Amino acid sequence: MMSCLVVKCNEYALFGCLIFEPKVLLLDEVTSALDATNTSIVENVIDELHKKGITIISITHNEEQSLRTANRRISIVDGQLAKEEVLR
Repeated sequence: MMSCLVVKCNEYALFGCLIFEPKVLLLDEVTSALDATNTSIVENVIDELHKKGITIISITHNEEQSLRTANRRISIVDGQLAKEEVLR
């Protein structure tokens, strides 16, 4: 079993990686190329994975998405920690 996976492609890569039953998912712009419908589907899957105890670390430039999906948010500006927030 793998403990950490990096998903950088699309929702198919995410779903394919789940066969390894990871403890941590590191997601880099996982929904950036998706329309609103598919983004919602992926966000719901990620939420369900989190509820099952998988740690999710998501990198995004989409502030609205981070507000919808994150418990904590860390903002990095010019390579420096700019802000750390507890959202829920």
